[in-house]
Amino acid sequence: SAARNAEGSVYVTVDVPDFAKEPVSLSGVVLSTDNGLAVNGQERLQALLPVTPTTTRTSERGEPATAFLRAYEGGGSAIRAVSVRTRIVNDHDQAVMDRTETMGPDRFDRMRSAGIFVRLPTGDLAPGPYLLSVEATLGKTMIRRELRFNVK
Repeated sequence: SAARNAEGSVYVTVDVPDFAKEPVSLSGVVLSTDNGLAVNGQERLQALLPVTPTTTRTSERGEPATAFLRAYEGGGSAIRAVSVRTRIVNDHDQAVMDRTETMGPDRFDRMRSAGIFVRLPTGDLAPGPYLLSVEATLGKTMIRRELRFNVK
């Protein structure tokens, strides 16, 4: 949420999730396209992300696009398998992609995080708006992240 202080400056309150506390959590979704556009500070970003992010949410049909996010397993006990469901629905609420995979403990690094890469099938999608949903489930805990995108 945004507010103004007594001097009139705008400040924003940001909630930072405690990835170490929750049984399973997800970062935000980063979209990357292979469109050759330069990103200012790309070298510094490579230390944090395995993809080059873009703010573009519209892709040409067949243009390579990848969504990336991280799953985190909190706590101090042994890492367990996490179920990840990836869905893409069109503007008629019809699933055009729906798959589930299990991420075993071997996918998680020493920071208890695992990268999730979703190659968007832009070549198989008709022009129009879509919603990507990624759900991670561990036991009774389910967390979801979503991203809207368009295909021209």
